[in-house]
This record gives sequence, C-alpha cells and structure tokens, in this order.
Amino acid sequence: MTTRPWDPEGLRFKRYLGPILDALRTLGGSATPGQVAKQVGRDLDLPAEAVSERRRSGNPRFANQLSWACLYLKHEGLVEAPKRGVWTLTAKGRATRLSVADGLALVSYWDGMFSEGKGGTSRQGKS
Repeated sequence: MTTRPWDPEGLRFKRYLGPILDALRTLGGSATPGQVAKQVGRDLDLPAEAVSERRRSGNPRFANQLSWACLYLKHEGLVEAPKRGVWTLTAKGRATRLSVADGLALVSYWDGMFSEGKGGTSRQGKS
C-alpha cells in the first residue's frame, strides 16, 4: 500500500467510525453518505487529495472507506439506513462517542462474530 502524507498508515476505514457519528450529529442526525463524507473531511481537516483519491476501479477511496465504517456502525446498532442513500443515527448512536481505540475494538468484535458465523444482530447493552 502506498503511504499518503495525510495518513502515514494509509486510509483505513476503522478510524472513521467515531467521525461518522460526530458528522451525523453535526448534520442533524441524518444525512446522505456524500454529506457525511464532506463533513468528515472537514472535521478531520483532510486535504482534497485524500477525499478525491480514486481506487483502481475508479470509485472514490474515501467514500468506500466511509461505507465500510458505516456497515460496522449499522451492525453495532448505532446507525441505520431507513432508505437507500440515507444514514441516520439511532438513539444509541446519538448517545455514543467512539475513540479510534473504541472503533478498533468494535470492528474486531464484529470481525470475530462474522468469522464464527454469529454476525447479523447488534450487541445488546453495549455503547
């Protein structure tokens, strides 16, 4: 993987879990993925190059990373997609703040659940 000056460890979706929740709060609790991407980019002060970089497929890398992060937030019951193209905070998501370490733990938990074939529902009582 190529090292990028704005993120020496490379863009990894795990770092975006908390910023997505924060962006959705800023945007009133519900927004399109494009609106969330713009807000996260502003909140993290990412350079335009980081936000506009393309994957080999031609798809935007940053948007792809945010989509992966949102998938895990959905599994955790923090975000829902009530209709196509809209991400909405749940009550649990509004009340939850995630550090990068929290995001790593969340992803690790769900990766373990899916590798054991137990994925599909959110953890109860976890915030």
